[in-house]
Parts: sequence; C-alpha cells; structure tokens
Amino acid sequence: MLDGELSKFFDIEQGVPQGCTLSPTLFQVFINDLLEVVEAVRKGVKVGDTETSVSGMLFADDFVGMSDTPEGLQLQIDAAKKFTDKWRLSANVQKSAVMVCNENKEEPVEHRWKWGIEEIAVVDQYTYLGVEIAKDCSWNAHMSKVAEKGKARAGKLHPILANRHLDTRIKLTVLKSVIVPPLEYAGEVWEGNKKVVKELEAAQMKAAKTILGCSRRTSNAAVRAELGIQSLRSGRDARKLTWQYRMCGMGEERLPRIVWEAKWANKKRGRQPTEWVKVVEDVWKGLDIDEDEPLETEGPKVFKEKTSVACAERRTESKERIQG
Repeated sequence: MLDGELSKFFDIEQGVPQGCTLSPTLFQVFINDLLEVVEAVRKGVKVGDTETSVSGMLFADDFVGMSDTPEGLQLQIDAAKKFTDKWRLSANVQKSAVMVCNENKEEPVEHRWKWGIEEIAVVDQYTYLGVEIAKDCSWNAHMSKVAEKGKARAGKLHPILANRHLDTRIKLTVLKSVIVPPLEYAGEVWEGNKKVVKELEAAQMKAAKTILGCSRRTSNAAVRAELGIQSLRSGRDARKLTWQYRMCGMGEERLPRIVWEAKWANKKRGRQPTEWVKVVEDVWKGLDIDEDEPLETEGPKVFKEKTSVACAERRTESKERIQG
C-alpha cells in the first residue's frame, strides 16, 4: 500500500515479505548448515585433554569460528564465504573481527585474514553476546564494562532514587530490575580483579544509600539488611553454583559439561590464571553445605534457593567476624 492505494500484485523471486512469519524458520534452515560447513574444514580448537574439537559457535545470527592456527582460521573463513555466496547471503565484514588469544608476545602473529578481498580487522577484545572477551583471556575488560554500565544507569536514575515522595518499594524495584542486572551480567562465569569488584559493589551501595537517604558512611551491612538485598559477590557465587548444578544435569556430549570436566595444561609462564573450577571449589568451601549432597539430590528450585541463602549468610558472617 502506498499513499492509501493498493499496488498491483507482483512475484517475489528472492527472500520473503517483510514481517513474514516464515522468515525465522527459513533463516534457521540456512544458518544451521554454516556451522557444519566450518566444522568440515577440521581446523578447530581441541578442548583440554579431551578428544572434542570446537570449530565454531552459533547463536541466532552471531557466528564465531575458532582455530589453533592462523591458516586454519583462514580456511574456515573461506568455507563460510563460499557458503554465503552459494546461498546469496551477506555477511557484515565491518562488524566482524579476528582476535588472537594468549598470543606469544615474543613471536606475535603477523597474519592478516580476509573475507574474499576485504581484510578483517584484528582486535584486542570483542563483544560477543554482551560479554567482553579479551585476547589475554582475563575478565578485566568485561568487569570494567559492566561497572561503567551500572554506574551510568544509576546516574541517570538518581532523580528517581532520591525522590522522597516515591515509595521505597518502587525505588527498590528500580534498583533490582534496572541497575543491578548489568552489574551481574554473565556473573556465572567471571571473577577476579578485586579493584573492579569493589567498584561494582560501590555502584550498588551508592544507589541503595540514595534510596534510603543515608550517609555514605552508613554501614553497608545495615543498608543491605534494611532493603533486604545481598552483595553482588553473594549473588555471583550463587549463580555459579546454579550453573554448576545445570551442567551436572547435562548429557556427557554437551559442550559446557565437556569444557567443565576437561583438564587444561598450563601454557603460560609465571603466574597461572585462576580456573573457573577452582573459583567454584572455593565458594563451596566457604559454605556450611556438603557439595555432593545438593548436587545429587535437590531439585533445581530448591537448590537455587538453598545456595542463594547460604551464600548471603556466609558473606554476612564473614563481615561480622572481621568487624568483631
């Protein structure tokens, strides 16, 4: 329809009409084969000490290819390019990038990758599904990003949080549903950098104290108790345990479980990075719960509630011991 008038009927020789409900289904039919094409190159990355090799990951239209050699990655790119050309699909090269992880600083990779004749940018960090992935495989970049995002939201919402005519319950809902989520994003998998962790906690506490209209020197524990909230660290710990519980219920062929149970060799000199498994072990050690019992017997809902309470109580008890 144009200017209130219906046009003549015409044939659609390629694609589907805008808004057509068939579009998502057709997209799935085509995009799923892309992963198979890249895997057929057989240049993926081996998962620890297992026989599993990962060539790529696909979520909706976000695709990531991975290889342990520069040449292998280019072969994957060429295979993907051939696939898109065959089915008349287009890739946004400007939004694509290559990142070399754990690069040897003494022998940096000089390779340049191309999508056809277009060179693909090489970056030090890349945002994938909202998570900032850095070439040194640390979580510092992601933590700094979520800290800035949380503080920015708290700043924009300050007039609401400081409004004395607004019910505290409404302001608390704003805190929990708008400010805290970016501070916790992907908290199941990341931890570290005590400086940024403190910034995250400070962002939440500043907003919480604004809600109550109290001094910055007011005890954080008292503010949490008054509002019925927990520290971000307690929330992350509980979410890590819940994610571990979910992986326990996965089939042995599922990639998350394979990665979790794999043994990883130390390849870097000097101080070794802390593994996720070790972080979770430390969380369990700090709780008054036998790890094996809830992982094997509790249902998902009961497990989540039990570990959330235990993590919150542990942080409170630890704070009281320090102050005592």
